[in-house]
Amino acid sequence: MKKRVIQETISGLFRKHFSQDNHENEILIAAKYLKFMEDNKEVNSNKIKSILVLGKKGFIGKSVVEGLLNDTSLVVDGVSSVEIDLTDDRQVANALPKRLNSSAIVMAAAVTRDKDASLKSMLDNILMCTNVVSVINNQNTSHMIYVSTVDVYGRENLKLPLHESSELKPTNHYAVSKLTGEFIFRNVCREKNVPLTILRLPPVYGPGDTHRSPIVNFMECAIKKKNIELKSSDSKVMNFLYIKDIYKIVDFVINSKTLGIYNLAAPASYSIGKIIRMIEDVANVPVKTVYYNEQTNESDMIFEKPTLLKEGLDFVLTDLPAGIKETYKHYYKKINQDLATS
Repeated sequence: MKKRVIQETISGLFRKHFSQDNHENEILIAAKYLKFMEDNKEVNSNKIKSILVLGKKGFIGKSVVEGLLNDTSLVVDGVSSVEIDLTDDRQVANALPKRLNSSAIVMAAAVTRDKDASLKSMLDNILMCTNVVSVINNQNTSHMIYVSTVDVYGRENLKLPLHESSELKPTNHYAVSKLTGEFIFRNVCREKNVPLTILRLPPVYGPGDTHRSPIVNFMECAIKKKNIELKSSDSKVMNFLYIKDIYKIVDFVINSKTLGIYNLAAPASYSIGKIIRMIEDVANVPVKTVYYNEQTNESDMIFEKPTLLKEGLDFVLTDLPAGIKETYKHYYKKINQDLATS
């Protein structure tokens, strides 16, 4: 029953918000929302005592927990799906409030597209959001941070460079679930007066990658001396975010009380061909590239200068060449260890 209600809600949401005719209305809604959040920036302004990361076993959640524990003075806690199944409303209602202590919450829990791209995974992601917002309020939650994706803009026929008010036209179940999650958190946090920040991430790479990002796949091919197989032209331009930057961004957002919606684009976008050449240089081996007969026709992913910089972001995001060097060291060691024990 609950999933049917969610499906009906999604249908209404898209009829209302994602037609071309209503795109300007959506921009106005976003502007009004951001004004509301700015007007309420001082709500819950007491020093944050704790941060709760939902999805602590995932690639992003685990990195955020470890980074904040090792590099900040904040009290950090985390919840995995084993501890609380966020798709189970009863578990969430009974267990999650006990873990909240005027906490900042980082919603990093999700079924990602590489794990399951089905309709069920989309509904499960939305269900997690509806269950979480049902128990938060401005007494137990000092700041809500929702981890979203730049896939909400779609992947084809994009008007570049992308920015936070670019047209929203998700084309896969994961992107739809993330955009629906954005609306759920925006509406409920506004009603409950809970400060909200939405972070739209491009593909993330780095040590510990459990999602098989293109960069990690390319590295594995270079280390194992295999061909790199591409489904798109090597001239396609992409943007990747280094995993260890995310916890620093979360720390900044919480301490500066930065509210609103932000693309977390890396300093520069690069073509796939250029990325492969970077990996070749680090690996010091030539890499052969082969192409599928049927290639995708996806747009480049190029972003305006990150808006967070205008908010005073106090560190420089890792540029791709530096991130590739660090990531390659990790996977070179890991893959050779695995080969030695196999």
